[in-house]
This record gives sequence, C-alpha cells and structure tokens, in this order.
Amino acid sequence: MKISENVYVVPKVIANSYILVDPDGLTVIDAGLPRSEKKILKYMVSLGKSARDIKRIVITHADLDHFGGLAALQKSSGAHTYASQIEAEAMAKGKSSREIKPSGFSLRRMLFAVLSPFIKATPFQVDEILSEGQTLPVLGGLQVIETPGHTPGHISLFS
Repeated sequence: MKISENVYVVPKVIANSYILVDPDGLTVIDAGLPRSEKKILKYMVSLGKSARDIKRIVITHADLDHFGGLAALQKSSGAHTYASQIEAEAMAKGKSSREIKPSGFSLRRMLFAVLSPFIKATPFQVDEILSEGQTLPVLGGLQVIETPGHTPGHISLFS
C-alpha cells in the first residue's frame, strides 16, 4: 500500500515492513516474522521490482516480528543490512534484545505464550551498525535517531 511518493507498507506482514524506492534501488525497513520474506518479495513484484533490487535492509529492533524474515530476505537479495549495536548483538544470537513476558489475559497474549517456543529467528550478523545522527543515502537522507524504550537499542528513521 502506497503511503507517500516512494514509500510503501507491505500488506499482511505483522509489524509493518516498509519499502522505500530510490533510483539506486530499494530499502526495506523491518523484515517481519520468519517466512514474511515471501510476502515482501511478492509485494515487490507487484511494484515491478525483484529481490535483486533490494540494496539495504534496516532493522529497527530485534523483536521476532521485525527481524524474523531477515536472514531469508538477505539471502534472496544480497542486500547490505543495518541495525543498532544492541539490536545487532541480539540478532546475532537469534534473540530479542529484551525479555518478553506477556502479562494479563488476552487471546493475543495466550497465543504468544503457546506459539513463541515454536517460532524462531535465524541468528544473523548485520553488515553495519547504526548510531544516532548517522544518515543513510535513502530518500535524500534518512537520519537515524536512537529511541530506546520499546527495546534498549531501538532506532527510528527520519526523512
């Protein structure tokens, strides 16, 4: 779904994966759960693009629903990968950078508790560590902002 000129959100991917379109290629922000790469790649085809058009994959934080599809997406594309130091260290272990404990009762929390032991991310070593103030060559300059809270090394991107 088109958000604005050259910015798309991939439909039906938990945790929202974004595709940014530049003349030099595509940037994917967050890779969804394991196997979400299939939905991301299918959506790219609908945009007239292919896996090889992906030049960068940026992970905002190391929760499974944001980096679970990273290893497969990178393998398909050969893209350069990015994350903050804390989140990169967690992803290298195939884990979240924080302990996730569902509290209270809800159907979503119950499903999480039941299914999470069976859904695992492939450990992944990112290519480049991002830090506060760094600018990526995307959409005329995409600034990295450290926004810890949700996870200790969470980053946001500002255009």
